Amino acid sequence: ANRVFDVYVNGVEVAKDVVMNVKSTNTWSRLANVAEVQLGINHEWSVAENCYPVADTYYDDLLITKHGTYPEIETYESEESVNFADIVYYAGEEITENALGATGVDVTINNNLDALPVLAIYSVGSTGTETLENVVLGQQGVMNIGAEFEQGSKVVLITLDSITSLKPLYGKKIILNGVAGEMPTAEAFSVSGMFSDNAVIQRGKPVTVWGKSDSEDGSTINVNFGKHHTVAKVQNGKWQAILPAMPANTEGETLYVYSGTHAEKFSNILVGDVYLVAGQSNAELPFSTSDTYAQDRLEISTSDNIRFFYQARSDAMNMTEEQQLTAQEDIINPNYKWEVAQSHNTGRLSSLGYYFADAIVDATERQIPIGLVQTAFGSARLQELSPKSINDIYSLTTAPDRIKYSAYNTLVSPTEKYSARGMLWYQGESDSKDDTLASTYAQRFNTLVEYIRGIQGNDFPVFFVQLSSHTDHEDRYSGYTYQWLVPRMRNEQNKTEDITADTFMTVSLDKGLKVGDENDTAHPVYKKDIAIRMANIAIERIYTAGNPSTVMSPKVKSIAYDAQGATITFERTNGGLALAEGSETLLGFELIKDGVATQATATITSENTVRVTGTDYPDGVRYAYYNAAAQSIANLVGGNGLPCPTFSDNGFDVAPLTLGQQR
Repeated sequence: ANRVFDVYVNGVEVAKDVVMNVKSTNTWSRLANVAEVQLGINHEWSVAENCYPVADTYYDDLLITKHGTYPEIETYESEESVNFADIVYYAGEEITENALGATGVDVTINNNLDALPVLAIYSVGSTGTETLENVVLGQQGVMNIGAEFEQGSKVVLITLDSITSLKPLYGKKIILNGVAGEMPTAEAFSVSGMFSDNAVIQRGKPVTVWGKSDSEDGSTINVNFGKHHTVAKVQNGKWQAILPAMPANTEGETLYVYSGTHAEKFSNILVGDVYLVAGQSNAELPFSTSDTYAQDRLEISTSDNIRFFYQARSDAMNMTEEQQLTAQEDIINPNYKWEVAQSHNTGRLSSLGYYFADAIVDATERQIPIGLVQTAFGSARLQELSPKSINDIYSLTTAPDRIKYSAYNTLVSPTEKYSARGMLWYQGESDSKDDTLASTYAQRFNTLVEYIRGIQGNDFPVFFVQLSSHTDHEDRYSGYTYQWLVPRMRNEQNKTEDITADTFMTVSLDKGLKVGDENDTAHPVYKKDIAIRMANIAIERIYTAGNPSTVMSPKVKSIAYDAQGATITFERTNGGLALAEGSETLLGFELIKDGVATQATATITSENTVRVTGTDYPDGVRYAYYNAAAQSIANLVGGNGLPCPTFSDNGFDVAPLTLGQQR
């Protein structure tokens, strides 16, 4: 409908009986498109399409009223203006003398960044929303916080996306005086390569956004995500901002980082749970190697809300020796980006990571997006996945022939600040080749987990895999045959749950190398089953507030020795100990005496005990102490069907049996 308005500039009438095309909303009018109105005055101005301009409202020094109703308006002058960045910094804070000065100050709006959305400012007091108005891109002005804004009101900065859900009180006045303020800005800055379109950021905990800048110390950088805003200050060439904890969100939002005339924009970002996929080759092994890949890839949908950040070991291996020996501050390949998991792009993604994520989104009905950050590095030992500060504790150095395995410096260090929910860990094969590394593994891994939690916070569960079955390994390049110390490594991994809180072991003996299947000595292709076991633990631990023990393997609780043998008591038996399907006799136990291991007779005597006999007055007992411990030779399971792990008591120095060998 056409309505008639009068126009005033600085209180002086410049036009009367201006006809504007408007749409009716209650008793007031909403301008359909103010920019279409030709006022015939020398003044440039515009209003965002989705704002709520109403009668008796100022735009810059322009006032539009209903015909014949020029109001009496008291203007409050401040001694000095407050810059836009300041009100952003205090967004959500109460208006106090310490924050924005006494009521009546002018708050400078200076927004000329084309990459940013239209911003809106509103003030909420005890009587509800006091005022609502958009700040137009490319326009400078001042929002007057006058007496009508009682002390204790809150000033909030929001984006255009949020504005339609607010209900402004029509008739309130916003005065834009065109006064510009000044504040040092970081015209030159960069954002960590960990941030890109399609990212998943962590729900429920503060989120760190960081980068570098050549600007002077104290220069400010603004970070906006959804309704949240924070400001970072440059210090020694770096900056870091912290966004508050946010709930899960499956609707993509935009992250803006801006200062002065420089802005970075990252779109379609979800809020969910982020997991680090870490370790060596079994964590890195791609989805395309899974035995069920051909069918599973076809079932991937973008609505699954799985995203991944892939880093390539080959890029790290191609770096110079100097780069390898220096912890990198940013990702080593600027082409690394977050990707939405789809059937055509997941082949190189960690098989363990993908199947874990798929199980989680199924369990949460796709309401919690899952992000995977891949830091796994094939052949890396634990020390090469750890920072120098940890290796110094254990007097470990990187040998010249291992420099290009400096996984921490190249793939891990750049990701450390990225907020995450937990870690998936599959590693230890390389450490199992060395007696010293194998026998100290549990304590060194504990130190690494504590280091990570120092960055991520203590509520950071670690889900790891006890090494699978495989045989002795002949190096394909040197021809040298390693005597894997896999059983000892598995036993060290048993200790991890005891010495490192909130760690959960997945047993995979039955999903590793099987008798007659010797195509690969250390890389089981049955990652789907292993990942689902791991995910089931995470679901109980994180998503259902259940009991992870119900979906875990049996665990030794105590061992009692006597003249005829030993009685082993287990916990986490979940309905009672049992034989693996198809088995008739319990296998895999040995008794140890004076450094000699002998195969023993074992019997399940109750739902949580096993009696082992065959050696008088033994001083040790062990189970599944073989490199390849298939269920054909080690077949104890819990009531949930999950295999009992390799364990040893007082038998570390006794060589393991190889597949099919007997004593």
